[in-house]
Amino acid sequence: MAVEFGGGSFADVSGNLNLSSTDSFTVIPEAPLSLQFDFGTASSPVGSGYNRVTSATGYSSSLGHGWATGGSRASYDTGVSSEPVNRDYVYTTGSTFLVDLPAGWYDISVSLGDLSGATVDQQSIVMEGNLQEVVTVPGGQVQTRTYKGVRVEDGQLTLQLTDLGGSNPYVAITGLRVTKVAAPGPDVGSATLFTVEKAKSSNTSHSRFSQLISSLTRDEVENLLYLRPNHRSIGWNLRNASAWNK
Repeated sequence: MAVEFGGGSFADVSGNLNLSSTDSFTVIPEAPLSLQFDFGTASSPVGSGYNRVTSATGYSSSLGHGWATGGSRASYDTGVSSEPVNRDYVYTTGSTFLVDLPAGWYDISVSLGDLSGATVDQQSIVMEGNLQEVVTVPGGQVQTRTYKGVRVEDGQLTLQLTDLGGSNPYVAITGLRVTKVAAPGPDVGSATLFTVEKAKSSNTSHSRFSQLISSLTRDEVENLLYLRPNHRSIGWNLRNASAWNK
């Protein structure tokens, strides 16, 4: 998020305040981050706004997504539907898909199934090392499951797909959508303006700032503010505020 200032600088790196009579900064919400992936063959249609992913799309930092090394996969186009995302899929007995993402919270939707008629059962979905669900999709269907509030801390989403047995030995993934969301907790999306009034002493002013953000957790602060490199001093205030260690 961009941060705009009125008045003087907020503080130096030692925490000494330098405010005019009323200084403020406005937090301008960044454009929502949303990534979409269409799993299938190299020649089948791709959904509008989706990134094509085939069984051979290996991860690279330049691409920013792809399959991790290991696991066996293949692609299949059922040709059953004109809808591009769900008509084809990548199937695997066990593979890991990686997506580079800024640290934060995400709603993640996974679409599974085979429109050509095969039941796809006992499909394990693990994100960031946490089991989300074991999914069975009846033959001739594609089902989308959405997992809300998945925390990504290391700059990369890890999606592990594993078949756990049953009548079909594969997981069949047709689509993936990743959307960045606000941290769980109080809605701070509308809190786009903090006003800090300078008091007679630095201690009073710093206390006023701490009071303004005392209701925010660290994750909420991270989601609310983007700290420009030339305004590192704000980081000092945030890290020393009572809310930072919640």
